[in-house]
Amino acid sequence: MTTVRIYDYRAVVRRGERSADQPISGFYKIIREEPKDLPASKVLAVHLPDLLDLLGCRALQAAWTVLPIKLFYPTLNSFDDEFMVVGGEGAGQLEEYSRNKSPLNGKLLVELAKATVQIIWGEFAAVLPGQDSIWLTIRAIDSTFYEVTTSDPTVLDRISSTYKDVRLADAPFTFTPIPQEPSEDGN
Repeated sequence: MTTVRIYDYRAVVRRGERSADQPISGFYKIIREEPKDLPASKVLAVHLPDLLDLLGCRALQAAWTVLPIKLFYPTLNSFDDEFMVVGGEGAGQLEEYSRNKSPLNGKLLVELAKATVQIIWGEFAAVLPGQDSIWLTIRAIDSTFYEVTTSDPTVLDRISSTYKDVRLADAPFTFTPIPQEPSEDGN
């Protein structure tokens, strides 16, 4: 299995107050270059619906499991599960699937992902029909990057040709403990 991380960012300029029924695309103006005269912030330019669209019909055919990300807290010497989705009609349902760890079909995952504003933490594992092992895992990591783990060269090629900042990872994020900051006494 190969793991890649997608760090593509875009500048975003806020245009005004967003009503509850207004799509996020109408609230923000996404621009490729950050103008010097406008206050702008950087946001991740890739979202779960984008990745699912990139996977094509195989994403729709797959059985998906929504899971939390397992985080290691060195100061507590413990792990904790983190799943966080913000806004939209799909957020609550995705959180429910994460709690229950029950499978859902690809069409429903696409619908729910498109009905959310942002997925901050979460893991989405896919198994293709007639297969026993995981075909692909997508992880949203703290709104900082998306990570994809797969052995499918077609998926890896599509990601590399679609996004500008794709990096090979040594291991999936969930297997890499968060580095511990030394305390004042050096331990």
